[in-house]
Amino acid sequence: MNVLISSRNFDVTPAIQEKIENAVAASITDKNLKISSVRVVTEKEKLNFKVTITVSTKGHEFVSTVDDDDDLYRAVDKAVAKIENQMAKAIDKIKDIHHDNVRIADVLED
Repeated sequence: MNVLISSRNFDVTPAIQEKIENAVAASITDKNLKISSVRVVTEKEKLNFKVTITVSTKGHEFVSTVDDDDDLYRAVDKAVAKIENQMAKAIDKIKDIHHDNVRIADVLED
């Protein structure tokens, strides 16, 4: 899994980069999805931070955006929580709609 972190209007410090990588790795690897890449874009506006997380898997792309948070670490936590919910819902939909094990095996890891 590749984690690409980029920023707009400010520099990402090693502490911020470590926080983002740890939060993403801890939450996303639990889902048993075949994740090809994770892209995190942090943006500083006048007073707030915006975090966009894009997770690319086989057959799905999940996007989570959090706006208007004055603390970057809180914005990252909110975005990670949001993307976890999106991925959990997608897994539930796959299991509910496709009762065929072959379709579920295409998306889920062994």
